[in-house]
Amino acid sequence: MAKPGSPLYTVKAHIPALDSFGFETDLRIHTSGQAFSLSVFDHWSLLPGDPLDKSITLKILEPSPPAHLARELMIKTRFLFYEMNQFLLT
Repeated sequence: MAKPGSPLYTVKAHIPALDSFGFETDLRIHTSGQAFSLSVFDHWSLLPGDPLDKSITLKILEPSPPAHLARELMIKTRFLFYEMNQFLLT
């Protein structure tokens, strides 16, 4: 939606919190610094599946079936937390 009297546009979208890490950096890189983002919490929802089901095997770069989303999100969150801690400790 264009802002009257200015060259600015407002885009409203929902993005999962886990996918928002690095979003602003990517946005600025792809727009040569001309765009910026403002993130605001909107809502939460339950994911299907059991996050503790260790029998689920996830394949890299392949979308997970809906029943495996909770497990995938838990693993990604733990990995991201681990990586952030490693970065802060160095």
